[in-house]
Amino acid sequence: LFKAQSCNPGSTWWNNPGLKTDIIYKVVDKVIGPYLQLPPVLIAYGLLCGITSSDQALDYVNKGIGPLSALPFWGQVAAYLVLGDFLLYWSHRIMHSHALWRFHAAHHSATQVDWTTTYRFHPINHILGAYLIFTILITIGISPAVITFMVPWEILTGAYVHANLNWTHGPFKYFLASP
Repeated sequence: LFKAQSCNPGSTWWNNPGLKTDIIYKVVDKVIGPYLQLPPVLIAYGLLCGITSSDQALDYVNKGIGPLSALPFWGQVAAYLVLGDFLLYWSHRIMHSHALWRFHAAHHSATQVDWTTTYRFHPINHILGAYLIFTILITIGISPAVITFMVPWEILTGAYVHANLNWTHGPFKYFLASP
């Protein structure tokens, strides 16, 4: 489709030798994973905050609990984008450390990288990445409704930054992640 801009000309995602593995990781990681990761964090934090009624629970889900819970929905979305990206960047850098590389190496194990290889993650990588990021965001007041709303965005941007495209975004490269 974008042969002139491909990082790996002639490589097509449907002929990727690791495609079956990537599909399994995709289903577990991004289709099922966020909805399995988020509820335990939400329930634990809700219990720690003393939520005892359905009204309190509904308020918690829609508005959040914490300093940023005073922001409106779209303000929380903006905070999620900035803070979530910051936290994701640093958790990814930490996963490249000597002590944690063995867990993160699965993400870099593909012999041919394209958008399908986005979702290869060891469970420990998730615990130290997604669970920790969700926990921090919820603790500072980003509502569960915002986090759930942003799941499709995370799926799409994850696939985009791993795409087999040689796009750099010119002067915006310092602000926008590129493939």
